[in-house]
Amino acid sequence: MRDIEDSDSYSLFELEDAPDDSGPEASEDKSAEPDPVAGLEALSATVFLTGGTGLIGSHTAALFREMGWQVRALVRPSSQASFLEELGCQLVLGDLTSSNSISGAAEGCEAVVHSAAQLGTPAGLDRHVDVNVEGTRRVLKEAIDSGVPRFVHISSVAVYGAPFAEESGIDEEASLEYPIPQDDFYSLTKRMAEEVVRKAGKRIEWCILRPDMVMGERDRLFTPRVIRWASRPVLASLGGGGSDLPLVYAGSVALAAWLAATHASAPWKAYNVTDDGQLTQKTLVRVAAGRGSDAPVLPLPIPAMKLITRVSKVLAGLLPGQRRPILTEGRLRLFTEGDPYAGGRIFDELGWKPAVSTEEGWQRAVDWYRKSVSTTETTEPL
Repeated sequence: MRDIEDSDSYSLFELEDAPDDSGPEASEDKSAEPDPVAGLEALSATVFLTGGTGLIGSHTAALFREMGWQVRALVRPSSQASFLEELGCQLVLGDLTSSNSISGAAEGCEAVVHSAAQLGTPAGLDRHVDVNVEGTRRVLKEAIDSGVPRFVHISSVAVYGAPFAEESGIDEEASLEYPIPQDDFYSLTKRMAEEVVRKAGKRIEWCILRPDMVMGERDRLFTPRVIRWASRPVLASLGGGGSDLPLVYAGSVALAAWLAATHASAPWKAYNVTDDGQLTQKTLVRVAAGRGSDAPVLPLPIPAMKLITRVSKVLAGLLPGQRRPILTEGRLRLFTEGDPYAGGRIFDELGWKPAVSTEEGWQRAVDWYRKSVSTTETTEPL
């Protein structure tokens, strides 16, 4: 991402204190337009989408187009948007760091899906706040000012912190007060962004989605790392490699976004989006390496890996310019103790189910990456 050029921002309480004249009641003069929460059979509905050139956003754009919606996608001038152009999306050049550049972008839309985010190092805290927190505030304000009925915010299970050290089956009622490391800028600012959305109150029908780690076609972060890990002569896993991984296919998250934008039960709720299918580390590395289901996988002892993570953390704090370690104790637990997040609510209330199995989604991610991107490409850490 480019450097920050704009520094405009809003008070944390601006939306809460603003006159309540742009919520659902204010959109009644749009009665001749399609109703986004009544099945949406008309083909003229439009969604304003941020993050359309990213992993979740590109899948979301494809699904909304498949459903007959027009997609108005916010795209930075420097972004590669050929995929969106091929889908027939309307491109709006702008940037989350500038409220002026998105002014009027959501006019006439039936929904906003906000999936853009700063994903991690090497960007610092200021950049994360400007994009993830203030960027969310700007898009939300644009939606409210434009009288958009529904706002879908793509968050992350990262907002829970790391309570899986003591708990399992973490659902949407879990506290968001569990400590997050101060250098985990992504998780900290995604939690702050959720607070911004909730403070909109009843002025707009907001819905928050919290996906697990996401993979799929057009993934240039998680998938290449696993492929590089699996390119070694000996396949290895952290620990025994048999626990379920907290992964979800991007197409399944897109389906959740569609339901969040159109289902009558979605407003003013948060939903975990986590696939309950089986995908273990062993399967992950075997598929990434292109080897059979019986290929041997060497288990790396957990005590040794914990020691490595602690040493890496100390070095990261001592060495100038050292990035936050890719493998942390929290991530080590996630990869060795199973998926701690419960996804029953979105199944029960919105009728969501995975678009494909987790294993098929992973195979698609690997196939796409091998065809499209060199495995030597530099990627930023998750």
